[in-house]
Amino acid sequence: MIQEFGKESKLEHLNNLKSDYLDGLFSAIFAGLGIVYIEENKGLIVGIINPSVWNKDFFMLHELAWYVRPEYRSTPIGYRLFKEYMKKAEELKVDGRIQAIVMGKLASSPDIKYNKFGFDKLEESWIK
Repeated sequence: MIQEFGKESKLEHLNNLKSDYLDGLFSAIFAGLGIVYIEENKGLIVGIINPSVWNKDFFMLHELAWYVRPEYRSTPIGYRLFKEYMKKAEELKVDGRIQAIVMGKLASSPDIKYNKFGFDKLEESWIK
């Protein structure tokens, strides 16, 4: 599904994801550096814990991919994945493992109103 996510994005570097790199990335996430929730053959949400580039002691859970296969996008699968992800993310905050939760949105993503879930918009990224 990560390969499908990459191909649907408008970012060329995501269109040809390398399996060996993904294996290492997911090994780190499964070893405790992130979160993965999967609805088998329907969707997934993945996040990784990284320090802020501005403060090595400020850790953030960055959402890397939130993907639901097209045939399941009119179902509650995406919301269920997000709900479980956020539950675990909040636990990580309470435990002191992270200080912030960061959600992204690709240009090709639906217009999700993250502020309804307590998020504040911090920045937009543009790529050329």
